[in-house]
Amino acid sequence: MGTIAMSSAVTRVRVDDEQRLYASILEIGVYLGLVVLLVTFALYVTGIVEPAVPIHALPEYWGLSAQQHLELINAQYLHREHALRREKAREALEQRAVIRQPLERSVRDDAVERRSGLPG
Repeated sequence: MGTIAMSSAVTRVRVDDEQRLYASILEIGVYLGLVVLLVTFALYVTGIVEPAVPIHALPEYWGLSAQQHLELINAQYLHREHALRREKAREALEQRAVIRQPLERSVRDDAVERRSGLPG
């Protein structure tokens, strides 16, 4: 087997002043982003700022496409006119009702089964 010779010499790389400036700007941006992240998380955890969509409502939206999800969230919780036209919001709400009905039936059936003691 051959051996690999390791050099103990350190190669010096010349770094321009512009690169140093860019690196320092990136470093400041990273730390500012981290501070904003931590502050907003603290606001959320303490309850000062509530989530746009209640946590208990999230499972209703898991199976939807991104477009359907955005339309329903906007129509139900955000109410932003510039994001959706009224017709699309109405369609999204109607579709949500169709999606919600089987979910409500399933929850109701599970509750009845638990009360009666009969397996599903």
